[in-house]
Amino acid sequence: MNICTWNVRGLNEPRKAVEIRRFLNKQSINVVSLIETRVRIGNKEKVQKRFGVQWTWFCTYSHSPKGRIWIGWQPADVDLQILSSSDQFVHCWVVTRDHKFESFFTAVYGLHTEIELMEILKGSDDPRVWSRIDRVFGNMKWMDSFPDISTKYMNPSLSDHSPIVIPCVKSDLHGVRPFRFLNYLVDHTSFEGIVTDSWNITDRGNLMEQIWWKLARVKSKLKTLHKEEFAHAAEKIEHYRGELDSLQTQLRVSSSPQMLAAEIDLVCKLKKWLGIEEQALKQKSRVQWLKVGDSNHHYFYAAMKER
Repeated sequence: MNICTWNVRGLNEPRKAVEIRRFLNKQSINVVSLIETRVRIGNKEKVQKRFGVQWTWFCTYSHSPKGRIWIGWQPADVDLQILSSSDQFVHCWVVTRDHKFESFFTAVYGLHTEIELMEILKGSDDPRVWSRIDRVFGNMKWMDSFPDISTKYMNPSLSDHSPIVIPCVKSDLHGVRPFRFLNYLVDHTSFEGIVTDSWNITDRGNLMEQIWWKLARVKSKLKTLHKEEFAHAAEKIEHYRGELDSLQTQLRVSSSPQMLAAEIDLVCKLKKWLGIEEQALKQKSRVQWLKVGDSNHHYFYAAMKER
């Protein structure tokens, strides 16, 4: 599933339309936004035929006589619904046929006058303006859902704007997850014994081979420790948070020594797992200078994704 947006600066020239079609086929584009087509409404069907019958099109002729924005998609691969449009944007909902990807998609054309454009150029004699004015933006929900997706800015070909390709596919390469040493493992009572026992075993081979085998044993045992003691931290936090909330609701009506003791135990467990989660987030985001106890998770996640 690939989405493309491209300011093509006109589609009336047959050779340009053929070149754009070749690009869409080569990049396996399923949804495309073509900006500034300059095609009159009477010629749109003739131009659209140059892309092939597999494409369905929505154009903004109700807002602009030159069809400023064209949205094209291949119905065999995706279902696309137009939600709203104007002379400067088309907002739609995209779902693949296999339901592995679904998202809102908005194509935006920044309308300006010739006077405004000349002000941007500031009287430069250079016929080519080296500036990236075409952008792709995603909100935090997009970053959470598709953390491994990045946009590709391609060469402009016959246009003077670069096409932007967004490969909207979650990685299917599950494989073995790389080992990441998290600092909270050090606080576990078994940590020192695991390292000592793994390191004291005599190995064959040269010195580097011996070190490799020792590190491999430590890694294997720490992965097991993490799986048994620290896995699913977020689920455990929600579990203890819910248990504590339920118990404190009951304490509003009546209390007993057993209930008060249970409350103290749940508070300790919740604090423990909140601390573990915060340590992991801090380490992964490499933001060590924040004050301990901030728990600003949105900031940590944003920093992780930026890196």
